[in-house]
Amino acid sequence: MLEQRAITRKLQSLAVCHGDLIQLYEEAMNHVEQDGAREELSRFRTEHEHHFRDLSEMIRVFGGEPLEFPRGRDWQAPRMSGARPMVEALRESEAKLRGLYDEALTEWSVPEPVKGLLRRVRASEDEHERYFDRIKDQASEKMPTKKVA
Repeated sequence: MLEQRAITRKLQSLAVCHGDLIQLYEEAMNHVEQDGAREELSRFRTEHEHHFRDLSEMIRVFGGEPLEFPRGRDWQAPRMSGARPMVEALRESEAKLRGLYDEALTEWSVPEPVKGLLRRVRASEDEHERYFDRIKDQASEKMPTKKVA
């Protein structure tokens, strides 16, 4: 079983990934015009906000220092234009996060409350994967982009 400090560090690393995704979703929503796509992106962003908060609470439970919520943090958005690169960036970031959760679930020796949280979050990520797989080839048609100065 991992020590409490090691558990909090590992949970903090997952929370950082969710924070980055929250901000990437914010950036993507600034570039997408289609309402249906914006609603999906907003919903996924909200899910990552919940995951960030749940991880922060678990970090607190194990005696660690929760991370500051990412909104308003100094964050450099990737330079890209158009829906297709945004969709690909989100898709790749989501895949990386799923991989981190898969690793955590198979390799981390942590108490059941942590395992339960990891399982819940990982399960919710499958919907994101299905969505991006479904729209990846249609991004330029389905998600017209706004002109951003």
